[in-house]
Amino acid sequence: MSVIVDDRDASVKYPASWRTHDSKGNPLGKPVEYKGSSSLPGLDGDSAEFTFNGYSIAVYGTMGSGTKSSSMNFNVDNAGSSRATFSASNADSDSTTHHQLFYSSPVLLEEGVHTLSINSSQSGGRLFLDYILYNTSSTAGKMMFIDDTHPNVQYSPTGWQTNTSESYFQHSARFSENAGAWVSYTFNGTLFSLYAPSRPIFLQGNSSDIASVSIDGAPALPIQPPSSTLAGNVETFNNLIYTTQLPSGEHTVNFTSSGIAPFSVDYFLVTADSDNFAGPPPRAAERTKLGAQASRSVNIAAVVGGIIAGVVVLLLLLAFLLLWRRRRRRRQQSPSNTDFMVPAVSQWAGKSVAYNNRDSMATLTNPEEQKERQAQYQQPKPGTGYLYYPES
Repeated sequence: MSVIVDDRDASVKYPASWRTHDSKGNPLGKPVEYKGSSSLPGLDGDSAEFTFNGYSIAVYGTMGSGTKSSSMNFNVDNAGSSRATFSASNADSDSTTHHQLFYSSPVLLEEGVHTLSINSSQSGGRLFLDYILYNTSSTAGKMMFIDDTHPNVQYSPTGWQTNTSESYFQHSARFSENAGAWVSYTFNGTLFSLYAPSRPIFLQGNSSDIASVSIDGAPALPIQPPSSTLAGNVETFNNLIYTTQLPSGEHTVNFTSSGIAPFSVDYFLVTADSDNFAGPPPRAAERTKLGAQASRSVNIAAVVGGIIAGVVVLLLLLAFLLLWRRRRRRRQQSPSNTDFMVPAVSQWAGKSVAYNNRDSMATLTNPEEQKERQAQYQQPKPGTGYLYYPES
């Protein structure tokens, strides 16, 4: 959701040579364009400026046929990383394309006042400015644009199809021919409008209602197509419904298709009644600093370094776990100290014999016999191998 600004808005500053009328004095613009208007540079090198309070901006326009030699240069605050050029040679210039994205800025360093500069380079080209979309948290009182593809727009699970065409905003629109198919949108605002294409219809019975609408659960009201559609004309810029002043606060609008004829949704316009209509701006850490393209490589290196460090830590933890499990298995397989203990009293040859603690796995013997054997070994040995006769 973005604030939408028409090319004819007084906040867009043009030089006197910038063209808003054709050679016959007729206002430039087609019904398919936003508010049915557009404009284009009158001279090679013409420039325009738009000052806004926000954190990103995009420019849309019409690319007429035969615009291969046309281009426009864009930048925000004259910063290098925001510079971009749209050239007609980048797209099919053999036919007219409406709602063409000319420029989309990076997310700015911080939300605040910024200036968009547009400089043209046209030699008989026909690149027309149509409208500007910018994102801001200061939305109170501003006209908000909500495309049919926005995730906050809820559709019934079945009964809807998507039609892509250069005539639709953001080159998409939803339509349904199924009775009971619904679409709803909840917003905080005081004014609401639905814009959609209308197709030729063939009336069934006496009813020409293509859908019904209910606001905040009130009884549904019928929606009829524009009278020109009944005559068989196809129009793509139709304000199917708009509300009167609503009370400030949250509102829910629900549309239900009648199934008599195709019911379409291209986009909604809402006048916000408070700030942060579109939610908070991106966190500062997620924003791209203007003129800091060189920092991208640093950011990439930091990410790669973090991944490598994470892998190393994971491997170390795995090695520690394997070592711990191996040591635990060895302790479980090894005999404990209690396996080397013997009973305090045992029967040996029918006698109660006390044993000292074992300190080895050697065969047990009778302690008294062991003492006798030790005494035998300790008897004095003969001094020599010769016989000795005592004197008589």
